[in-house]
Amino acid sequence: MPLRDRNELLIAAGYAPEYRELAYEDPDLEPVRAAIDQVLAAHDPYPALVVDRHWELTTANRALGLLTEDVAPHLLEPPANTMRVALHPEGGDLRHRRRRDRRRALDRVVLPRRRRHRGRLPRLRAALSALLWRLTRSMRE
Repeated sequence: MPLRDRNELLIAAGYAPEYRELAYEDPDLEPVRAAIDQVLAAHDPYPALVVDRHWELTTANRALGLLTEDVAPHLLEPPANTMRVALHPEGGDLRHRRRRDRRRALDRVVLPRRRRHRGRLPRLRAALSALLWRLTRSMRE
């Protein structure tokens, strides 16, 4: 069971949370960030990125520009949601633009994650609902 879920159970039972949650920028995570940066740098000249549990871009290597050069700038404004970028019609010249691939993305990515996070992760659920709306609308066009 993830530590975040254990904390929720402890709080529900009337206890204080036992496990602390740190932001990525927290000074205590400097060794972790250094290791992640080393892995990202090792992937150059190929794009590599790190996302959080909401699919929001946390950090990336220099080659990320190869993936995002055709993406509308408003989609890359922080917090940039990578799932939204990948499936949005203005998300660059990606395979999902074809009707069959949009349907596959809907069936294999958006709907299962939306069901799995029902009642949890409201920010991710809202992003997935918006994607679902956009994908179904674009398939009708």
